[in-house]
Amino acid sequence: MTTEASAALTLGKPRQKRGERTRLKIKGAFTRLLDGRDYSDLTITDICREAGVATGGFYFHYAKKADLLAEVIGEHSVAFWARLNGALHYQDPYSVIFHATTALVAAYLDAPGVVRCFNQLAMTDRLYVDMWDTAARAWISGLIATLSQGGGRSDAPTVADGYSLLSFVDLLLFKIYIERDPMLLESAGDIDEVTENLAVLWYRALLGSSPPAARLAYAHQGLGL
Repeated sequence: MTTEASAALTLGKPRQKRGERTRLKIKGAFTRLLDGRDYSDLTITDICREAGVATGGFYFHYAKKADLLAEVIGEHSVAFWARLNGALHYQDPYSVIFHATTALVAAYLDAPGVVRCFNQLAMTDRLYVDMWDTAARAWISGLIATLSQGGGRSDAPTVADGYSLLSFVDLLLFKIYIERDPMLLESAGDIDEVTENLAVLWYRALLGSSPPAARLAYAHQGLGL
């Protein structure tokens, strides 16, 4: 490598890091704004003002607002399904279900605006429906396979059972944390209670029995939901 090429490479690294920081600022600002406003109401100027970057900095990274949205939703989806897949590595059924439920609840708490935006887009764009459907069916297949290991039950849960349950839980969490339904908020309890009660629901629906009582803090003696 020539001296000139080496110097150019050295100079390029700080610029690359600055570019990465700017990109992160833009995505962070966009995510924060979505928590309180609809995607359609946000302008690029709004995003740049929140991020503290010039409009030109936005256009250096994204051709349009839709490109930013696609990247943010894509990254959120990858992280979400990776966390759910991580739950499948636990050894006992309740741990699998509890950690999967924890991931579901966290998705709504960590980026409620992104989740709301995804659901809004899924109402009008088949692409987002297919994105969810493909990932959900793959994960449910893994969950059912994990729970069925060493089971031998004649009434073992099916992928259809798991998919229906996931859809129900997703809708329930949307009502609690996005729409903030007053009745559900009042009865749901804190985050830990919501997580455990949903885990008990999953466990009973898929395995036909209650989780070990010693593992429960809220559903005392396995009598919760």
